[in-house]
Amino acid sequence: MRIEGDSSENYGATCGKMNENGLFYALHSNETLAQYGEFPWVVFIATINKTSGAATFVCGGALIHPLYVLTTAHNVVGKSQLHARFGEWDIGTDKELFPHQEITVDEIIIHPGYSLSPIKNDIALLALKTRVLYQVHIQPICLPQETDEFDGERCISNGWGSVEGSYARIMKKISLPVIPRARCQRMIQFAGLGPHYRLPEGFICAGGEADVDTCKGDGGSPLACRQPDDSFVLAGLVSWGIGCGGHYRPGAYVAVNKYVSWINSNIYPEHTLADINIRQHLRRTVEGNRSYAQYGEFPWMVVIMATNSDLSLKKIVGGGSLIHPKFVVSAAHIFKAGEEYLARFGEWDLQGTNKSNEPYPVQDIKIERNITHPAYIKLGLRNDIALVKLVEEVTFQHHIRPICLPKPDDVFDGQRCISTGWGVDAHTSKFANVLKRIDLPVIPRETCLQMFRATRLSIFFELHESVLCAGAEEGVDMCDGDGGGPLACVKEDGTYALAGIVSWGLGCHENGVPGAYVNVAKFSNWITQTLRDAN
Repeated sequence: MRIEGDSSENYGATCGKMNENGLFYALHSNETLAQYGEFPWVVFIATINKTSGAATFVCGGALIHPLYVLTTAHNVVGKSQLHARFGEWDIGTDKELFPHQEITVDEIIIHPGYSLSPIKNDIALLALKTRVLYQVHIQPICLPQETDEFDGERCISNGWGSVEGSYARIMKKISLPVIPRARCQRMIQFAGLGPHYRLPEGFICAGGEADVDTCKGDGGSPLACRQPDDSFVLAGLVSWGIGCGGHYRPGAYVAVNKYVSWINSNIYPEHTLADINIRQHLRRTVEGNRSYAQYGEFPWMVVIMATNSDLSLKKIVGGGSLIHPKFVVSAAHIFKAGEEYLARFGEWDLQGTNKSNEPYPVQDIKIERNITHPAYIKLGLRNDIALVKLVEEVTFQHHIRPICLPKPDDVFDGQRCISTGWGVDAHTSKFANVLKRIDLPVIPRETCLQMFRATRLSIFFELHESVLCAGAEEGVDMCDGDGGGPLACVKEDGTYALAGIVSWGLGCHENGVPGAYVNVAKFSNWITQTLRDAN
């Protein structure tokens, strides 16, 4: 299955990004129901009758990886014919804006320390038979760090569990406070488990407010907590409680941070934990050298290669940005008439010849043609932009996803943005093997003009209207081999927009000398119209 058409245009860039206020539909004045697509990581788990094909709801789960769902062990142990449904919202209809995906569970991985009585280590991984394909309404939630604490935070749980005696038809949205451990234990003791009860280490508590609680049928569903960067992490999984919605009767949730190592060891058995800390894209932050991108950090990055008919020759000529399943945007100047080209998606370390050091494979797709802007002028690199049409659609995965286009009136002056590529590295003066990440300030147009006039371009230099400027900091710049690559600026909603395309410069890495980028906002209408015409 491939993601079609307009569903990719505003595709989110990272794990844990909710669709604030939902997609398309709007449920007014009901804070207890989720909006359509609002929490794209929530999974509907069911058994399927072999004869009738009818689905019987089992529990909820959380999408954490294209091949794995996290849920509670007590809901799935001993079950067969399990299916995971992604993108579900209203279980009473299949006429929603985007179709859901239903995938067979290939294996149920129960935590080896799981026990039902007394309940402990109540966690399980569901390995899927095929990969889920991320779309705007189907995206993963971030795993927490092992040291994360959520005490006192109000978090959100979702599911289709019991409401006034019947399972919910539309996904619920329940806001709950996470309760400190000592207080929770006292509350549970007074609720009926007695003064000697001790809450096992693998649980956290949330709720304890009258009529605000998860309930029967919500088992395995996520408890998601918002972070300072507005992303959500999976703090807990609904496990057990004493009744539903009782005052001073909190619910017990699996403390996911206690199981991150176990989760990783099952998802990435071929990698050491150190490898996972570097490469595993579901983590929110990875410490290290920020001159280089982490694996899968910028999933819209494309390598453009010159090639021949049998693909035996591959020479990197520049970069590009994925904006559509069948289109990449790049700089016009990197293409030569009569040459054949290839686009590679999901690349990170060019030196990894067999790619065994990367969790997911790259996708190589031949370029059918490049559509150069009609006003492109090679002398001076004016309107230096081209759309690249692929011979077939790229399949979106977690490490391969598009970047949003800016609006025609978007301005990024003063913002620090990120450019990526495998061009000449300021640290080594050689072409980079691992994808570079360069943080650059966008420079206001008048300031940029004065900077260029102070160089060998002279006081008579005029800056073309198609140019956006960034950089001008010593040792911080794009360079030879980076042409066509993106300059990505974060928007208010946490997603990235393609503000610029690496075009030209005067040398590299010099203080006071900015780099020239294509101002993509100036071409947003042309891109949109060309995509329509080409399809």
